[in-house]
Amino acid sequence: MKLTIDARAALAHVEGAGLPDTSAHACEALDRAIHDLAHGGPVTMATLARRMGIPEGTLNHKVNPNNNHHFLRPSQLLQLQQAAGAVGPLRVMADELGYGLYRTGPSLYDGDPLRVLAQAVRACSDLHVQATDAYADAARDPAGLSRNAMRRVERAAEDAHEAIGHVLVALRSMMRAAPK
Repeated sequence: MKLTIDARAALAHVEGAGLPDTSAHACEALDRAIHDLAHGGPVTMATLARRMGIPEGTLNHKVNPNNNHHFLRPSQLLQLQQAAGAVGPLRVMADELGYGLYRTGPSLYDGDPLRVLAQAVRACSDLHVQATDAYADAARDPAGLSRNAMRRVERAAEDAHEAIGHVLVALRSMMRAAPK
């Protein structure tokens, strides 16, 4: 007979707090996203390993969810996503924690604040169009909204968020200096 004792709850850092409620589904989804990024992502496993500076076999072991001896460190997970040019694992983590994930890019502010504002208004208008179309599609289809329609709305929301960020950059560049 095999006996296993789990003392982690007794060793929690806050008295009586116990372990956090970690969703097994979320961990499996994250493991799957990491594995899928390495094996089926936009870049081959060999290229990812070369960009990360580790042997391909080691990377293969690290992304294998069934391997209990090799793990990706957080810095390696970041390197993996940068090397692949995709953020699937980050998106899974954000979803699990209740956060939205939006792209940001270099500021488009070129000295013309009205042009940047017009781009933001256009992006918000595109979001409005995509969301309106999605609502109409969902109302027509008894099965509900399709994943593709949702992706279009999410992409428009990301673009609007990014454009609003550029407006903020433009406005911050016009702020007067803080008093000394």
